[in-house]
Amino acid sequence: MFETYDDAEVTLPKLIDKDDSRHWAYVYRRVHTPWFHVICRPADPKTDFSSRIFFFPNIGDLLALAGDTSAEIIEVSVVTPRRINGTDSWRMDRLQQIRVGWQSVRGIRMRSFFYALSDGRVLIDSSELVEHPELVDTEVLWPLQTTD
Repeated sequence: MFETYDDAEVTLPKLIDKDDSRHWAYVYRRVHTPWFHVICRPADPKTDFSSRIFFFPNIGDLLALAGDTSAEIIEVSVVTPRRINGTDSWRMDRLQQIRVGWQSVRGIRMRSFFYALSDGRVLIDSSELVEHPELVDTEVLWPLQTTD
């Protein structure tokens, strides 16, 4: 989840702000977990041709947007902390696919996520910091699979 303060709210002129949205100078996060930077546009360019950028704190929000026929996702990036990306800082990388699978951790079934990046690397968000966890029952979460 992203948080902010009332003092961070920015009031825009009505000429620019044509709806009832609210604007914030900044948001922050308390948790060091991945989040998603998503660029989309309306599926019908006659309604609005401008793109929007969303910051989603979890996969569920991304999947909800992906299932919304009124929007077209243009680009998705995952923003990961160093414990996942293996560097000394946060990184934002373009996503190609998200998979979920289950692993056994000390006899407990735990969920893990695989982020396949556009450069060919795969980042793993697992409860156990292992390079290649043994997963079962894996499935693709995004992009949504269509059946024709």
